[in-house]
Amino acid sequence: MKRFACISLILILSFSTISVARGATVSDSQKQLDNINGSISDKKDKLDDINKSREEIQKQIDGLDSETSTLSGKITNINVELNSVNDQLTKAQSDLEQAEKKLDEQNTMFRNRIKAMYTAGNSTYLEVMLGSESFSDMVSRLEWVEVILEYDKNLIEEIKNEKAVIEEKKVELAQQQNKIQTLKADADTKYKELEQKTSAKQTLMATLQKDKAYYEKMIAAEEQQAAKIKEMIRQMQSQGSGSKTPTETGIHSITGGRSYAITSAYGWRVHPVLGTQKFHAGIDIAVPSGTPIYAVRSGTVTYAGWMSGYGNVVMINHGDIISLYAHNSSLAVSVGQKVSGGQLISYSGSTGMSTGPHLHFEIRLSGSGETINPTSYYVR
Repeated sequence: MKRFACISLILILSFSTISVARGATVSDSQKQLDNINGSISDKKDKLDDINKSREEIQKQIDGLDSETSTLSGKITNINVELNSVNDQLTKAQSDLEQAEKKLDEQNTMFRNRIKAMYTAGNSTYLEVMLGSESFSDMVSRLEWVEVILEYDKNLIEEIKNEKAVIEEKKVELAQQQNKIQTLKADADTKYKELEQKTSAKQTLMATLQKDKAYYEKMIAAEEQQAAKIKEMIRQMQSQGSGSKTPTETGIHSITGGRSYAITSAYGWRVHPVLGTQKFHAGIDIAVPSGTPIYAVRSGTVTYAGWMSGYGNVVMINHGDIISLYAHNSSLAVSVGQKVSGGQLISYSGSTGMSTGPHLHFEIRLSGSGETINPTSYYVR
């Protein structure tokens, strides 16, 4: 009986210990599971916060792009008006020079008349008349005196008129000069505002530069835009507007003869963030914001405005090729305008899907819209 009682007690204690140990294990596991679930929930919340933050940053970038587009449009309008006023100023200066030259000629003629009268003696018109030898001579002298008087009268009147014209031209010249100063001041103000918005955008974009999804979106937008440009050129060709501009053989520096590095070449490349091969339709040139950009050849502007991922864009039809200049801060030309090789067309910037100031430069065949390597067209 004692032995049975001992065995029974041992078994009871063993089962009791196993139950307690088992109970403790389930409790600990449940706590670990709760901790893991809590951690997952925290990470999901943080991920949601990150995604919301990225969405908010993207909204801010989109907003800045919209404001930049509007502001760039205003600066472009000012640039176009400034060019027009400069042309008017040049004409006013030319008119003033011609009026002053004409006045100088008239003054010379008048001085010669006075000199001739002095050389002939201090005779009055009356003395000339009284010196007539006959009535017919007097009539003849009278006609001669009337001609001289009329000539002198007209000469004096012309001198007065030219002086009035000169004064009017001087006033017009001063008005044009004042208008130019006003336009330049307005452009400077808006350009500074544009620089601030561009800087704010770059700060925001810096937070997304290592984001794979963002780069994929940026490249997708660029590829989509490139396809639209290609289709646009094809439509131009089908409408017969692709070959109206004669081909020019000369090439002008698009950066005004200054040398800037090519930071991204034309063609297939391994993207540094995505690690995949992507096609780059042009070359990226590391020009600072606000750098004047010039037409590579003479031609007709076929596009001048905002183009989503490309930002502010200028496209010029040169006959055999079409040149494209993207990410500009502002433009200096308008659609339909004839431009000469080396003429100012825009100012560089960082508009559209751009992470920093640069010029994206493309050359496309005017017939098909296909891109070709533009490197040989970049004269430095």
